[in-house]
Order: sequence, then C-alpha cells, then structure tokens
Amino acid sequence: AYNPGIKSRTSAYRKALVLYGASEGPRMFRHLMDLSRVCVVFEDCESLRRGLEDVLADFPVLDIRNYYHSSCNNVLGIKGIEVLVALKGEDDGVPFPFVCEIRLEELCYFRARNLAQPHLDKIYEGFRVAYEDSGKDLDGIEYIAKYALHRPGDPHGLRLFR
Repeated sequence: AYNPGIKSRTSAYRKALVLYGASEGPRMFRHLMDLSRVCVVFEDCESLRRGLEDVLADFPVLDIRNYYHSSCNNVLGIKGIEVLVALKGEDDGVPFPFVCEIRLEELCYFRARNLAQPHLDKIYEGFRVAYEDSGKDLDGIEYIAKYALHRPGDPHGLRLFR
C-alpha cells in the first residue's frame, strides 16, 4: 500500500475553487471526496480483483470509478479503480465520519504513473510560466491543466454530435 497522505490545504482549496467555487462560494469544499486517500498496489489484475472484492465486503461504498472502462479513458491512459468509502467514526477507529478514496492499481501502471510524473510536472510548470504575466490565478491555471489531462474524454456519441 502507498499512502500519499491527506490532500494538502493548498491542493484542496485549488480544486474546490476551480471546480465548485463559482456556484458554491464558501460551501465549495463540501464536494471534495478525496481529502483522505490511499493507494493499494497489486502484482496483477487478478489480485486487484480480489482486493476490490475485499474492499466491497469490508466498507460502505459510496462510489466506484473504473479507469479500465473505456468511458473513463483519459489522455494519460491512467488505469486503476478508485473506490470512495465512508468511514463512520469510532467503529472504524476515527473520531468523526469522513470519506476516504481507495485507489486500487496494478504495479505496472503504478510504476508508469510515477515515471511519468516528473514530465507532467514540467508540463504544469509550463502552463504557469505561459500565464505568469497574465494576472490570472496560476494555481487555478495549473489545476485546469491537470484536470484536462486526467478527466475522461467525451463519449463517442457526443464527439459525433459536435
């Protein structure tokens, strides 16, 4: 298992502001479901499937995002499964209820994602540099660049409609 730790205040603020700030104002943070997260890395897809079954059996599941499915394909080709679970409080060993993101990932994709990260960081920095004299929020620009690369593409039917 890999624990990236809780999402930093800066990252949480940036995400909430860019995605929900315009419509929600000060209540924009209530939509963030990935403040607490963990990544469990598996040797192969069969062990990942067994791990998913264990998560489904042991936790109340709020949402599942299957990045193996074609509807979730993105520009970066990220593969894995994200499961949002509710940890209810004292029974789970935490002082209050909250949502935790559990990412299930095969070792080959985990390694590839980590190898690509320095190159992605250069791309994000390039966006910051390109907009530094614009007076725009550079953190917001960087988040939009990340969002565009990570979000699933439009469905085929919508692309045809355009």
